[in-house]
Amino acid sequence: MSEMVRANEYFGHDQAGCEAVGSPSYPAQRLCLISRAPASQLGFSDTGFCAGMAIEQTGDLASAVRRLASRRSGCSLVVVNFDDFSGESVVIDLLRRLRSRSPNLPVVLLSRTFRANDLSQERLAIADISLVAPIRDITSIRPAFEIAAVNNAAWRERRRGRMLEKARQLS
Repeated sequence: MSEMVRANEYFGHDQAGCEAVGSPSYPAQRLCLISRAPASQLGFSDTGFCAGMAIEQTGDLASAVRRLASRRSGCSLVVVNFDDFSGESVVIDLLRRLRSRSPNLPVVLLSRTFRANDLSQERLAIADISLVAPIRDITSIRPAFEIAAVNNAAWRERRRGRMLEKARQLS
């Protein structure tokens, strides 16, 4: 993945009106976009910023999952363009591996095949929310990302509960 910003850089608004980090007291956050398609084809800004985060893009899902799972990426949210990768079961396996190794990292799935945005907790095993691509209303992205963070907290709580239950069964 290419590094798009250093942690001490701060930004105003991008061309699409997405607010980027503006206060020098907070480091810029990064959205990791895993897609072979350009960000603009998915409804994101070409300037590399959206929803207060710099966009870092890669087209290699397997290496991105390895890097993100290592917790060295600096990304605060992952968006995966599901349509760009063949082998649904392979993609799902990689997403499950990412969820297992980096449970604190909110994951958003994008696909042109989704009928509607799904902000529920139905797919928590692989993602926190699912959005229809391309994103038509960029102003809805920040609230969607906030819901992803809430769902991610629910995912972590469920995971913690399962781990405690396993520990009780073993003792």
